[in-house]
Amino acid sequence: MSKKIIFNFKGYSTICFVSFYNEHFKEDLDKIEKDNFDHLDFLQEHEIKAFWLGKGMNNESDPNPTVEILENDIPIQLKSNDVFIYDGDYSDEDDQKNFEELNGFKYDEVLTGSYASMQDLGYDENYLANTSDYKFAVIEKFQPDEAKASIVIDADDDYSIKDFEIIWLDFDSNGFAGEVYSNTGLEKEIVGIKYKDKIYDLEPGEHKGPGSEYIYFEKFDETFEQSFDIGDKISELNW
Repeated sequence: MSKKIIFNFKGYSTICFVSFYNEHFKEDLDKIEKDNFDHLDFLQEHEIKAFWLGKGMNNESDPNPTVEILENDIPIQLKSNDVFIYDGDYSDEDDQKNFEELNGFKYDEVLTGSYASMQDLGYDENYLANTSDYKFAVIEKFQPDEAKASIVIDADDDYSIKDFEIIWLDFDSNGFAGEVYSNTGLEKEIVGIKYKDKIYDLEPGEHKGPGSEYIYFEKFDETFEQSFDIGDKISELNW
């Protein structure tokens, strides 16, 4: 038998979507006529690869992201609805005591993720480790009033909270990840939960807020640099 565990997250940090394009992106942009241009359609039609990188669940936001957990659709009570980063070894008693002294809760009473399992935006193969195949990139970002996201896991009947480990993504990295970091201010983002050696990805839900801001990049000598030419051209076509 198993139990359906639903993790409902709520956060307030920047939503960030990154997309990549080949050399035809700028060529086609220069050729398109104003009357035939739709911004979102153009981006989607030329998109080669894309990532949701910020889903509103960054630990630097104020307030911090929180979680509500349901077991078979019934809420369960944690010592705290905050989500924590555990510094150290889960099996080390001194590290356990340090966590409790710092946060006021035992590590197995709340939802945590460790630095050891943290992923790196610039080096992880699932994210931005390889951008060599792309010539252009776009960062779309906006600041939500509130963002929601969730994860559903079928867990064993005898599960405990410490069986679920938050997977954090560290944005402070190299390569194009550095551009994402500097343009969004995002630090460490909740991207999933590990349970029994499997990572369950965070699924973005509804978010409300103002319109998006787009930042355009072109690669020169293997380095992405912000392209004001592309931004100006798109502004001209949108006018």
